[in-house]
Amino acid sequence: MKKKLFSLLFIVNLIKLNAQCGGYIISNFPDTLNGVTVTQTYTGSVTYSNTYTLCNVVAGPTMLGIGFSSAPFSQTLSFSAPVNNIIYALNGSDSTSYDVETFTFTVNAGSLTTTQNGGCLYTQVGNVFKANAKGANANGAYITLNSTSPYTSLTVSGNGGANGSFMALCSGLSMGINQYYASQIQIYPSPASNVLNINNSLQLAACNYIMYWAML
Repeated sequence: MKKKLFSLLFIVNLIKLNAQCGGYIISNFPDTLNGVTVTQTYTGSVTYSNTYTLCNVVAGPTMLGIGFSSAPFSQTLSFSAPVNNIIYALNGSDSTSYDVETFTFTVNAGSLTTTQNGGCLYTQVGNVFKANAKGANANGAYITLNSTSPYTSLTVSGNGGANGSFMALCSGLSMGINQYYASQIQIYPSPASNVLNINNSLQLAACNYIMYWAML
């Protein structure tokens, strides 16, 4: 007896991610990664310098908050497609007798949660990160930004510091997008005989896919 079997294959190009951002970061905006364009707007002290490595965290050349505590900043990154689980690299932050750099993360959709890993972690309270070691260039971490809904805008604000801090987005940006799309689609039953149900909360055009069937 022949049965029709349907399979749905999603073609995704994931950039392998490791603790070093898969060897690729973006920080000089605008830039494009895996088809998503990232642009930047800002107020206050946001400048460009060089790429910097601290505590095994690679960031830069964008720098935030150079000029002691009198250099507050607000950086907004906009994405041309919804993203989630992006990784924000941050290092070179200061905690001295005259200033302690802080960074507050917000997104424009869903409820944001943040986690960090790296060699010199920040003091974290919710979505606020604070330099916690005495001396210049004391902290560095990779900060993962996960929301209950995909977002198209990320804002980071802070009070500035003596030397400022370096930032970048890791190549995990593309991984976050594809993981979100895949998680929003349900396919059943499996195996299918006559009818294949596809439930999704997305426009399928957002994913590249191939549908095929085979006669057995």
